[in-house]
Amino acid sequence: MAPCPAQEPPGSALHVAIDAQDRIVFGQGFNDCDLDALADVVHPQLRFYHDVGGQQDRNAFLAAMQANICPASGPKPIRVLDPGSVQVFPLHDGGVLYGAIHSGVHWFDLREPGKPDVRTGVARFTSVYVLEDGKWWLKDVLSYDHRAAGD
Repeated sequence: MAPCPAQEPPGSALHVAIDAQDRIVFGQGFNDCDLDALADVVHPQLRFYHDVGGQQDRNAFLAAMQANICPASGPKPIRVLDPGSVQVFPLHDGGVLYGAIHSGVHWFDLREPGKPDVRTGVARFTSVYVLEDGKWWLKDVLSYDHRAAGD
């Protein structure tokens, strides 16, 4: 076994690639409600584990995004990444990169038309992205330590 660096430094090719995936999942998908863009990067065998909302597969995850995160009207949750908390760790098999672990902290704000965003909560996340045929997929997610803002 050859040793490899544990954590990817910000600015490395892998860190940049995973940051781009995070922007699709949370920027386009969660915040902008572009559910087609989100569905395009969510692995068919997604496993999502949430400490409050339970376990979901791909179909349940996408349905929950539509129902709970992307309402037709009214208040909307917004995810704000704590950039200083982000860590990216490569996953290798026989020296070949096949995935990455992406972890950090994010806050949640509530957005209502005509009002300033209100910080409502904070949580930790750990995601596994896999590289298949040159494409990054969100495959496994742990969403945990959810608490109210200020706790």
